[in-house]
Amino acid sequence: MTKVQTTHHLNQAIEALMTRQDTCPLHNFEVVEKDFPMRFVCSKCGAEVDGFEMFWYTKGIEHGIKLFSHFGPTGGNECVTPNENL
Repeated sequence: MTKVQTTHHLNQAIEALMTRQDTCPLHNFEVVEKDFPMRFVCSKCGAEVDGFEMFWYTKGIEHGIKLFSHFGPTGGNECVTPNENL
């Protein structure tokens, strides 16, 4: 296999992994390496992240929950109908 073929093969594998990660509705990360830096793998799509990425992923989920509970499913962008009585 030439360098070009190897590079092309690696690019295809990366694109396939990114597609699986992006289409996973909600990752279910499990610890696979407890030593620093910790490693986690999603049992649904196979996404792999380290401890730092896991921290920020979790923070994003927490923020999303707060926003959803505060603004509702439309994110506060509801269409407001003008009050004709004003």
